[in-house]
Amino acid sequence: MEQIIKERMVGTQNKINLAVLYFCYNREDHLRQSLPKIVEFKNELPLFVFCDGPRKEDKKQTQKVRDYLTKTLLHSKNCKLIVREKNLGLADNIISGVNYVFSLGYDTVTVLEDDCVPHSNYFDYMQCALRYYFNFENVMHISAFGMPFKNKPIKDTYITPYPCSWGWGTWKNKWSGCNFNDKDYYDKVLSDQKLLKAFNWSGKSFSYFLKLQTKSEINSWLIRWYAHIFKTKGVCVWATDSKLKNVGFDGSGQHKVKYDIYNQKHNNNSNIYEFQDNTLIFNKNVIKQFRQFFMGPSLIDKFKTLLYLKTGLLFERLDKGSKYYEKK
Repeated sequence: MEQIIKERMVGTQNKINLAVLYFCYNREDHLRQSLPKIVEFKNELPLFVFCDGPRKEDKKQTQKVRDYLTKTLLHSKNCKLIVREKNLGLADNIISGVNYVFSLGYDTVTVLEDDCVPHSNYFDYMQCALRYYFNFENVMHISAFGMPFKNKPIKDTYITPYPCSWGWGTWKNKWSGCNFNDKDYYDKVLSDQKLLKAFNWSGKSFSYFLKLQTKSEINSWLIRWYAHIFKTKGVCVWATDSKLKNVGFDGSGQHKVKYDIYNQKHNNNSNIYEFQDNTLIFNKNVIKQFRQFFMGPSLIDKFKTLLYLKTGLLFERLDKGSKYYEKK
């Protein structure tokens, strides 16, 4: 029977040493929306702000961001600003930033980028979830973001194979095991049809992303982190009701996305959570809906996603890819 966790009971299970990480670069408008909310809602949690170094074409805008950071954090308690001298790019900035904070002795981190605006219950949820799933060997990643499913799960969390990069957290012992340059394994996944099918079980886009990574056409920490989670047969926890909003769908940022199909329309600021306790069983209805957002790169695939959002129609049958996770 799955255990029901209510109010703050979960907080007594495990003690965690949690740090908040915030990554930004040259988007002052996004910074002004997200950073004040983080400073307001984080309470006594330590905050590490990583500002990437400028490129030639972005020096003025990057300097505006740095000026705003200095002004905003000047009187904020328990905050540290790390300004990069050189431009690392998002992937290397995040990987090195998380590694750095873990090297300071923190057990867990929660990570937000400049386009992630937390709701008032974001940090409460992350602390509760990171404590609750602390001893779950196969849980590798926690997210406070939730997809706009037409049919929501009953519980306040659900599991999928794939992680979310918007408002997420993990533990030092899980993150430190990841080889972000595991090229031989990436090639193995792409060439082995059984592995490839399981890798794409919750979304056909994932092998497409991995292939772009191996060809150096993208530089994504997320697809490499997913490859590690997949390799270790781990799972990822998502929030049913989002605890943040992504304001980055304006054509800016690394991915230049101009349409929003991901944010939920209504907020739920409750701090009472019912976590999914059995992380060995995938909810097939959840996975079917989850797949609709990662159908593939073609225009037809994108049309299917939009049609699902309008009508709730599900495309394609769900195969037995979950059996991959049953074999340890």
